[in-house]
Amino acid sequence: MILTPWVLGLTLGSVVSLLLLFRAAIPAAVILVRGEDGHSRRQLVLEKQEMLGSTILSLAGMYYLASPFFLSASAFDLGRQIPGAMCALGTFNANAFGFPLLMMRMCGIFLIMAWLALYALDKEDVNTPNREKRRVLLVFLAAWMTGDTLVQSLFFQNLDPSGATSCCAVVFDPTGGPGASPAGFLARFPGMRLFSAAGVLYAATGAWGLMRRKRRMILVYGLISPFFFFFGVAAMISCISPYIYALPHHHCPFCILTGKEGILGIPLALLLYGGTVSGWKAGLMELFSGTGNPGGPAGKKIKKYAVVSVFANAAYVLGGVMIVALYRIFGQLI
Repeated sequence: MILTPWVLGLTLGSVVSLLLLFRAAIPAAVILVRGEDGHSRRQLVLEKQEMLGSTILSLAGMYYLASPFFLSASAFDLGRQIPGAMCALGTFNANAFGFPLLMMRMCGIFLIMAWLALYALDKEDVNTPNREKRRVLLVFLAAWMTGDTLVQSLFFQNLDPSGATSCCAVVFDPTGGPGASPAGFLARFPGMRLFSAAGVLYAATGAWGLMRRKRRMILVYGLISPFFFFFGVAAMISCISPYIYALPHHHCPFCILTGKEGILGIPLALLLYGGTVSGWKAGLMELFSGTGNPGGPAGKKIKKYAVVSVFANAAYVLGGVMIVALYRIFGQLI
């Protein structure tokens, strides 16, 4: 299975992106170890190499941002060859490396956005005040994505078409206890009321911060974005998906991406992903921008990302609530 087009493409993309990451991380690591040496020739050469590598890496970051969707598409395709895998979830459940890979990839996305936030701020300031933080994060990011690439390779190598796996109905069986079926326990939490209240409060925090120009509120809103992402995924599993499928025990967050249930799943996934990632970047830029001018280039970027995040997250919450409300009122989605 490692010679399938999806596996080859993802492996090539990860290796190339990792090489570009090391292209920027190695000079950064050397500067961190040696310390900044004023305007020496060696220092200038290392800084030029670092900046060139960082510029290229900022473009390569687009691959990492899109990679969760590529990874899901590959899992759907590979699942056709694995007995019991009705969707991408069955493929990820086929060996011990699937779910760790998903978690590492999503955590890596937020780390990459953190580095991109620092890089964006340093580009707007000739003094590059965040250069040391950016270098430390870059070295850590290189180590993290190396582990991610290794886990991805192990996941693909250990996919066995002759073996069987559990489908999403088994994984998200809500009748088991939290010890016997952790995912099944997740299928019962959070409830629709908790999701609605938390989602409205979260979106309102960002909207209030933007309207009143409250930098601290935007900061808080942005920094809790990763938590809202995982909360939003949990809500998709527990209380939104069953209404999309019109099946009370179907909780899979991947089947809604197939298009068989209409086009609801893909927009919801894009809204949640784009909203939380944009909010995370806005929060980090706010955190490290200091007392900069809100009307300056950095302040305008923070506002842009925060606006995108608030609208996307609000649309995700509203979409989830409307799906449930329409089904409860009319008995179907119309």
